[in-house]
Amino acid sequence: RRQRQMCIRDKWCLHTREGKPLRMISILNGTLIEATAGSAVIDVNGIGFELGISATTASSLAQVGSPTRLYTRMVVREDSCTLFGFATKDERTMFDKLVSVSGVGAKLALAILSSFTVPELYTLVMMEDDKGMATVPGVGKKTAQRLILELKGVFEKDRSLAGSAAPT
Repeated sequence: RRQRQMCIRDKWCLHTREGKPLRMISILNGTLIEATAGSAVIDVNGIGFELGISATTASSLAQVGSPTRLYTRMVVREDSCTLFGFATKDERTMFDKLVSVSGVGAKLALAILSSFTVPELYTLVMMEDDKGMATVPGVGKKTAQRLILELKGVFEKDRSLAGSAAPT
């Protein structure tokens, strides 16, 4: 398949002919070399990959030197190419849904995922709790309302991220 490059909201992404985003690195399996609250370095066959991570993922990491698996998302922009890592597929899926909201970038999405688990965030959105959402650093009242408005429609169609916290 031929690929083309297109610009969407100041983000440069590779897309297939059908317009779907091209996914390049989906999972990394390797040895955890370094970990902080916001990043991790994984050695995969002698190549060190640095990934941005949420506090939730950071708290689930094994000790340095241990085998580690992180689900990833690569964000390619005009000025950078950044990998983000997630402990679960659900967290990665939620990240994708968050960055699809206008005005929400990868850093803000990680801040939201650092404040709430995926089921907690699902419940927050479905209950339209803009005050709870506004507790995230970098999220004001207007951004919280926009996030809830845009995500609620998506969540009503797809309850797979609800986990055990799904409101009825």
